[in-house]
Amino acid sequence: GATIVPGPRGLSDAFIAFASQHRTLIFDGFDVEVSGQKVGAQIRAAALQSVSSHFAKGRGTIAHKVLWQGRLLDMRANIWAEAGALRIAFAMPGLKRDLRGNPRFSRLAIGPASQTARRVYAGFGNVLEKPGDWTLGAGGFTLSTRHVGIDFQNGLSLVQASEIFPDAFEVKSAAKRYTLVAHHDTTFSFVPSSSGAFAAARTYRSLAKFKPAAGVAPLLGRMGLDQWGGDYRQAAQDLEHAARYGLTDAVFVKHVWQRWGYDYRLPEIYPPAGDFADFKAMADTAHLHGMLFCPHDNYIDFYPDAKGFSYDHILFNEDGTPQKAWFNEGRQALSYRWLPTAFGPWLDQNLNAVKSGFAPTSYFVDVFAAIPPIDFYDRAGRFYPKTVTQQKWGEAFDRIREILGNNAPTISEAGHDALIGHLDGAQSDHSGWVPKGAPRGTGNDSGFRWEAEAADGERVPWHDMASHKTFVLFAGGLGNRYAGGQSPALHGYGSDDYLSLTVLGGRNPMSDGPFNRRAVMTYWLLHDVSAELAKREMLAHTFVNDDIHRQQVEFANGARVTVNRGRKDWAPHPKAPLLPRYGFTAQAGKASARVMRTQGVIAAMSEAPGVLFADARPPVDESGVRARILNVEADGRRVRVRVAWEVLQSTSGAYRPFLHFVDEQKSGGEGIAFQAGAVFNSEQLTRPGTYESTFEGNIPENLQLPATFAIRLGMYNPAGGERLPLGGTDDGTGRMRGGHLQIAANGNVTHSAEPIDAARAEEQARLNTNRKVLEFGKVRTNGAFRLKHSGVRWELMPLPFSDAFSVELSLARLGAAAKRVSKVQVFDERGQGSQEITFGQSGQIVKFEVPRNVFKVQIQLAP
Repeated sequence: GATIVPGPRGLSDAFIAFASQHRTLIFDGFDVEVSGQKVGAQIRAAALQSVSSHFAKGRGTIAHKVLWQGRLLDMRANIWAEAGALRIAFAMPGLKRDLRGNPRFSRLAIGPASQTARRVYAGFGNVLEKPGDWTLGAGGFTLSTRHVGIDFQNGLSLVQASEIFPDAFEVKSAAKRYTLVAHHDTTFSFVPSSSGAFAAARTYRSLAKFKPAAGVAPLLGRMGLDQWGGDYRQAAQDLEHAARYGLTDAVFVKHVWQRWGYDYRLPEIYPPAGDFADFKAMADTAHLHGMLFCPHDNYIDFYPDAKGFSYDHILFNEDGTPQKAWFNEGRQALSYRWLPTAFGPWLDQNLNAVKSGFAPTSYFVDVFAAIPPIDFYDRAGRFYPKTVTQQKWGEAFDRIREILGNNAPTISEAGHDALIGHLDGAQSDHSGWVPKGAPRGTGNDSGFRWEAEAADGERVPWHDMASHKTFVLFAGGLGNRYAGGQSPALHGYGSDDYLSLTVLGGRNPMSDGPFNRRAVMTYWLLHDVSAELAKREMLAHTFVNDDIHRQQVEFANGARVTVNRGRKDWAPHPKAPLLPRYGFTAQAGKASARVMRTQGVIAAMSEAPGVLFADARPPVDESGVRARILNVEADGRRVRVRVAWEVLQSTSGAYRPFLHFVDEQKSGGEGIAFQAGAVFNSEQLTRPGTYESTFEGNIPENLQLPATFAIRLGMYNPAGGERLPLGGTDDGTGRMRGGHLQIAANGNVTHSAEPIDAARAEEQARLNTNRKVLEFGKVRTNGAFRLKHSGVRWELMPLPFSDAFSVELSLARLGAAAKRVSKVQVFDERGQGSQEITFGQSGQIVKFEVPRNVFKVQIQLAP
């Protein structure tokens, strides 16, 4: 139940009480500000003249008369109970505001609580235990939901929500303040529960009444294949490869293709940069195989050198200055932020051009779901509330579907919930929590994390409990952002951390692509179960044994996901598989997936009718190029580094080598102290072999010696800036770690090899380095493959770039009892059969060895 007892100053000193099962939670009034002035008796405040209240038949009104700048304002709070929630709607009825939007509510926030919080929840989200003082600002990477949750020490929980997208979530535990902050006329909802914050969030879901946009249905369950830059012709070939490996229920999001390059001279995006025929071949290949083709666009940044630029189309700040937007460092070009009411004609023009040119079947619009809806002014100084921004951004996605047709799904960055009902999905950049003051990792993406004072924290499916089935979230978003400066192998695309979070929320899988081993692995492991989870209602979330790192989610019709995100192995029950850190089990209908520890080794498997995927996690180097440093020397302040490049398989000749000397003490960016260049014939990358190059660079005069620098080297494509994955240890930015360079005061240099750190040791610990043959119930192997086992011709397809491995099939367990195998044969991607593989059958057990780099093995059963 809920009770409100207004005081003499109305809601500012009201007691707002929630009670359940003999537990009580009381809040001390509301903070109310009008156009920056507090409402109350303080000096320079908007003076409260009178308060009256009326409650009858379950509804109430508290009316305030407030003197503001000589005007008597009628300020009201309408109060009622609805669907298990207390709702309070703030308004100034009959008010005529001036050109600058005044007077208006500039701060609305509930006051201190009578209890201390043990946990708080927000965003995509995170749960923080014993939080300290912390403010989470609104945005797609932070406070991405209109609702937050609090578990209090006395066992009561509360969801707070704002109808208008909020400004912040303020947590000040010493003062017992846990408040969602909003402004403008809005309605707050308070949902109490004695069963935890997730139970309250489920109640809030029915209250919010989110409705899916028209493109949600065709997007549910599809895997996101994300590519930044890259050669169009190569991408077309990679899409063809992906289709042959079965990755067809997918959406291919293509960034960096626009006419003038990435984020430059926007909104001039058409025609594509580079060869149009190659670009269209890429789009046509996606269409041919039933994948959605989703090019990147942007209507947040307007560049002054673009055709049609005018300050009439730019939004302005309160002080009358045009609002600056993205600064493109590479081009030294500053953009300005589009007026939300102005970009429509440019959007229409571009959509009609791309539809005619290459017919996209999906569309990505940057930023709109990454920054919150904002208040703004136009050039004439007129004020527009954030509701106008929200409306216009939402209408843009409706317009995209209308012009492209067939309910073409729309996707954006990050994914706050303000655009649900218009936007179909988002690449959910789900940042993780770190303790306040924790050291940052390396790379530009190291800042994607929540740094807050708390005893502990963990990622949870908070957004999902309210939005599941009405808004498509793609896994954890961009892999490097999810990793937040940590090891990409342990926390980025294809990692168990990333995979376990995907199933925990019943989200769509995602990987970089369109074709590599981890993309194929992710699809084979998660697609079938994720497609089932995506269509089922999320019912409940539980911390097993009250441990935030051991989570279980129940979905409709008996579907369940159990995840261990704790550091110690855990068996949820005696007959359950042992789950290592980031291990999970997911079951939905006849589809299942798991990452478990078996025979002391971490492995993965999935099943659906007629299909089994077994991954014994053998170590694999899928890079086409490896590098090693042969020698380092110096002459004065001139440094030379000789490098051997081992080309293992033909690679695009578009790449160029680079070498960075990195100051590891620098935070943010890539820490480059200075660089070195090399002459290299990149055509050598197209021919297997070993080639050498010598990098030379000058130590800047402003760098004091002695000094130590980390060596980072790699290959990049000048056209798009993307980096070629190299064999060796990646530093999280697409650069290979090459050890350290110590430079003495006299200029002498010493090169030391890269040390084995904890992250790289953990990477090795998650692999089957001894290539042990593991038991998967129906099969045994030390490799990784998908087996289609229906009919008399079975298909065994190894993950790409696989070394040789052994296979043992139990025909009885695979539904072919009393059958015999007549032939085992290798097939290539063109469907041509080649060598036969020698096999042995003893009763119902069939054994054989799969050679290295095989596309497919056909197992013929005797009629």
